[in-house]
Order: sequence, then C-alpha cells, then structure tokens
Amino acid sequence: MAQIAEQLRTLAVSIDKITPDPKNARVHPELNINAIKKSLEVYGQRKPIVVNRNTGIIEAGNGLYEAAKALGWQEIAVVYVNDDKDTAASYGLMDNKSALLADWDLPNLREILGDLDTRTFDISSTGFTNKEIEELLNQITPVHSMSSQISRGYVAGIEEIDPLKLAYRLESICHCHRRNLALDLFSGQGRLSFWYKRLFGNVIRVDRENYDGVDYYQKAEDFLSTHLKEFMDFDFIDFDDEGCPGKELQLFFSLISGKKEPFILCLTDGMGLALKVRGKVNLYDKYLLGENEIIKIKDDSQYRDFDQYIKHLIDNLCNMYGFNNKIINWYRGADGNVIYAGFEITPKILQSRT
Repeated sequence: MAQIAEQLRTLAVSIDKITPDPKNARVHPELNINAIKKSLEVYGQRKPIVVNRNTGIIEAGNGLYEAAKALGWQEIAVVYVNDDKDTAASYGLMDNKSALLADWDLPNLREILGDLDTRTFDISSTGFTNKEIEELLNQITPVHSMSSQISRGYVAGIEEIDPLKLAYRLESICHCHRRNLALDLFSGQGRLSFWYKRLFGNVIRVDRENYDGVDYYQKAEDFLSTHLKEFMDFDFIDFDDEGCPGKELQLFFSLISGKKEPFILCLTDGMGLALKVRGKVNLYDKYLLGENEIIKIKDDSQYRDFDQYIKHLIDNLCNMYGFNNKIINWYRGADGNVIYAGFEITPKILQSRT
C-alpha cells in the first residue's frame, strides 16, 4: 500500500473488486499507459479512481486502473458514487472531454521546465519526451497586441468566429430598414457585438454569464420576460445560442404580437449534435413538432431533417402571432451540427397595407 498517498489509503480496495468500463469512449494506447505507469512508479497514486457502487464499473480512471494492473498492484484507492446509468455515462464523457479542453500556457511551461534540475530529475517524469518539449517550446512566439491597439473595443477571440457565420450575420444586417437598436441575446464574450456596435446606434448585450460589457446579466428568457418591453423599437435581434433557442424564440414571439415595424432575426441552433448522437429530446418543446414528450432518436432521419425543424418553428410562430418571414441566409456549419440563419420578419398588417 506504500504506493498510495497516505491520505488515500483508507480508500484502498482490492483491485480485483472493480471493473474497467467496457464502453469507455476514450481509448488508452500503449504510449498513454506507459506514461501513467511512469507517473505511478515515480509519484504513486495521488488521486482516487471513481467507481459506480451499484455496478462496480469505473466511471473515471480507466487508464490509471490499467496501468496499476500492469504494474502488478493489488490495491488501489477508490471513491464510490451512486450514479444511475445516464449520469454515469455522461460523467465519464465529461471527465475525458474536460481534459482535452485545457491548453498549455507556453511561457509558463518554459519557465517551469527551465527551473527543473535535470542533473537530479528525470525529465521523462513530467510525461514529456525531450522531443515533445522541444516542439512545444518552439511554438512560443512574441505576443502581438496590434489588434487591441488599433481596434476600438477589441474583444479577444473575434478571429475565431466562423467566417461564413459572420458574413451571413453582416448580410442580414444589410436588410435592416433602420440600424438604431440591436439586441444580442446569448452574447457571451461579445464577439458578434464587436461588429454590431460598428453598425448600430445602440447594442444591448444579454448573457447569463457576467462577461465584461454585458448590459443584462441574466438568462435570455428572463430578459425577454422583464425587459423586452423597454426595447420594442429594436431593428435586429440575435439568438446566438450554442444549444437550441427554441423555447426563447417561442417566448419572444408571444411578447411582440403588437410590433408594427419589420425587423431582422438571426439565430444559431446547435441541436444537430444531440440529433446526430441519437440522444433523448422533446421536439415539441423546442420546435412545436409532434407530441409533448421526450423521445429517443432512433435513426439519422431527425438529423437529416434538422433544417426543416427550425423552419417549421419560425413559420408556425409567425403564423400564430401575425408575421410573415423571408429567409435571408441559411448555413449549416460545424460539420452539419449547427445552423446559422437570418430572417426578415414583417408584420402581416404592414404587408397588407402595401
């Protein structure tokens, strides 16, 4: 048990009492297992494996288990959880995915590696080979701040916007009858607002996260319910949701039935991924389709029809609340998982007069 950190020894169980996840979506090639083995040999076990108490199956730590087994360990520290099937599966995915979302701060990495005394410390104990360290350090380049110096209101990451998404958003703005007021829901860090502020007299930013420059720090549905009435003279509104803005769109249309001026509506809908992986969804709740119930996606037909779901929702909302709509642009990006669309929305009473 000496290989387990002292504070974890009370959690030690026989390694034969737990089972690796047979459906683990993250594979551990030999190179990965060898790196974990090296870590266990040098540092021992410093964090427990997460195991489902009901099944004995590992939810997080399959690679560590495999490496410990290969080293001939008899015991391993374990934390037990009482997750149901769906929670266990989603936690396992999140545990694997979250590590991939991290990135290296290369200047700090260089400083840390430079402080190591390689005369007494084996550099391979960091998990890096000499070649990998060299390649990482070669990526370090001087930081240029030209954009922040010359661009009014520069927002970090604006260069990362899908160029076609941005182009279509700007095309939609060209159809605005006026450019006095834009509402940017799901504004995030303000990458689209960076451009909107150059084109509109006023931009109202809304996000549930308190990013710098957000005007209303709340969920989009809360803003719509409590503040939309203050901004009914808007000319442009953007539902730039990474998930599905279906419920917010339904609430929005229910609140603007008295609006007399045309406006431009843009949206982002990332529901395609849930349809692609055949998850569980309520299509009525989001798109006013079918019965109001959660269904399991069984084949690829829903993914193929993703475009039609959004068009169905906009058509129905316009018919329900007295509007006509015209598609300005439609772009299915992110490998087909996300739809970016722009609509010209016109009150029927206004069109009847013309």
